[in-house]
Amino acid sequence: MKTFVVFLFSIHIVVESVWQNPGFCGTYECPEYTLDEQGKGYEKRFYATATWVSTSAAGSYKNATTTTFSKLQSYLKQLNAEAMAVPYVTMMFPTVGLNVVQNFTQFFFIKPSLRPAPEPIDTSIQLKVVPPKHLYIRTVPIHVTSTADWVKQANLLASSINDTSKYYGTFFFTAEYNLPSESGKRYSEVWFYAMN
Repeated sequence: MKTFVVFLFSIHIVVESVWQNPGFCGTYECPEYTLDEQGKGYEKRFYATATWVSTSAAGSYKNATTTTFSKLQSYLKQLNAEAMAVPYVTMMFPTVGLNVVQNFTQFFFIKPSLRPAPEPIDTSIQLKVVPPKHLYIRTVPIHVTSTADWVKQANLLASSINDTSKYYGTFFFTAEYNLPSESGKRYSEVWFYAMN
């Protein structure tokens, strides 16, 4: 009598997920993230490492962000006529709670196809590789054009999270996904860095 030995092999197929821009990014590339948590009035996302270019200005929201946007757009145009990606993010530093904002740092996302990006000639512009981050995010349902409106949205995000130990409250970010010149429906967000 012959004995047959049967070996069973387990085959595991690993499929890498391919990042697909969410609909609100439109035709632009935007940073990769995964959704960690869906809360009432907010999301918690985990963003992958990304390269950003930034510059700062002080003064009124309109004047400061017009200056920073122009500088960063000029830098991107040196890279490629089609270099724009979204969102463009503005970091706001409140001077009293979330009530008064006079200092702004604006960031443009550098899409992967443009990396490594060259160092800016203008010393007021910096390139920064931002390590992975957890962010609390609120979708802003209105077109925001003033500091007061952004502060209101940041306060609504803080109320939704309802736990100041979960995020850094000394600054917040605004994220806009449409260029200022674009007409029609707009999409924007307000962000807090999560503590973990």
